Amino acid sequence: SQANWVLLAAGLLVAMVSVVGLAQRWHATMRALGAEVHLHQSSRWFMTGQLGKYAPGGVWHIVGQGELANRGGVSRAVAYSSVILSTITLVAGAAVTVAIGSLLPGVDGVRWWAVAAGAGALLVLLEPHLRRLLLSKVKVGADALSATQLLRLVVGCLPVWSLVGVSTWITARAFGPGLSVLGTMVGAVGSWLVGIVTLPAPGGIGVREAVLATVLKPEVGTARAALI
Repeated sequence: SQANWVLLAAGLLVAMVSVVGLAQRWHATMRALGAEVHLHQSSRWFMTGQLGKYAPGGVWHIVGQGELANRGGVSRAVAYSSVILSTITLVAGAAVTVAIGSLLPGVDGVRWWAVAAGAGALLVLLEPHLRRLLLSKVKVGADALSATQLLRLVVGCLPVWSLVGVSTWITARAFGPGLSVLGTMVGAVGSWLVGIVTLPAPGGIGVREAVLATVLKPEVGTARAALI
């Protein structure tokens, strides 16, 4: 009843922009694989296909986006490979974002697991043998993408994940002060990272919220952390 509705609206607006950013990252991946597609088309496919993420099974957003892209003129191979590869680069981007954030001043305690995850993600993308293995697993030619191209895709995810963190912090501030910007952002992106890689949970739902509440609880208490 005492929430700041202006901040809640602002948090929603930033969240919407971040989702558009996520759609753009898939578009960038398709373009990197040679597909000629407009951003407004891929965004429409992305938004529709992502609804399947919350259905049990954890693969329906891949099927949704892949099929919509294929019906829109993208080859089936590129359509499906791009969805999987963009998910991998988003996970790598989230890991790098949390790793960088946890090392910055103003964040309590270095999350060494995050630093290790970020370093590991970059190693897979930059080390030639691991990169070729990764690309072969997603049915992309070993020389289809260079390390530089993959690195650009990952770096492009960092501003998007930062917006996700900012949206969470603004939403948290709507229920009162007391949370640091960086700490909340790192916790938010970290919770998304854990949620994405927890395959049995549709879209990471439940897992993501539990992780974020655990991160926020020491500063604002259990009830407010759960509400946020």
